[in-house]
Amino acid sequence: CVAQKSSMFPNVTKVLCRYLRDNPPEGLPLGSDFPFTTICINKDYAATRHRDKNNTGLSIVRAMGDFEGGRLRYWPTDPGPRLLPDPMLSKLEEADVVTFDVRGTSVVVDSTKAHEVEPFTGKRYSLVYFSVPGYEKC
Repeated sequence: CVAQKSSMFPNVTKVLCRYLRDNPPEGLPLGSDFPFTTICINKDYAATRHRDKNNTGLSIVRAMGDFEGGRLRYWPTDPGPRLLPDPMLSKLEEADVVTFDVRGTSVVVDSTKAHEVEPFTGKRYSLVYFSVPGYEKC
């Protein structure tokens, strides 16, 4: 399945796929495949603390642009919504946060665990590669 807007611009999709292959996260060898169904392109978006609900598996995140701040904060020990419902995400311990400088660097995170973007100034773009549930039906 290809989204209608993606099918209108197939070369953009090809370039973004090639970009990931040429700029893999640490631990993924250059030219290796990372399975994903979706590439989200964000402009000047500072996500508040949340868990992604439409992702399965891991996500790759990378930011670019002329900006200060905007690091990715991630709670790898987040126990999940059954033990800590979403309205309680602010209760996660600061001592448990892992902070990634994603400017020009790809990182892998389980985005079903809590994460947020630090405030930033300037122009910040980010790419998020992930898979949506039900992709195997396509």
